[in-house]
Amino acid sequence: MSTVSGAVVIDISYSSQRSLRLPWPLSVCASEAFSLDLLLRAGAHRPEVIADSERHILEEPRLQQNNRMQLDLLISA
Repeated sequence: MSTVSGAVVIDISYSSQRSLRLPWPLSVCASEAFSLDLLLRAGAHRPEVIADSERHILEEPRLQQNNRMQLDLLISA
């Protein structure tokens, strides 16, 4: 089994992105769980998860639109 790259970027700060490797290929409708410890200060944050961050999977540009997901977080003090 091969792996595919992924990345987690916090607040559009690509210089501090966290990279990970996931098994590839996954079966249709399959999923793979992962976790990362992130130390975030109080306030608003926007983490973004990027699948195939190194673009090893050959896809048409219109099919790459589902490779990213953002989440708005508010961390209390």
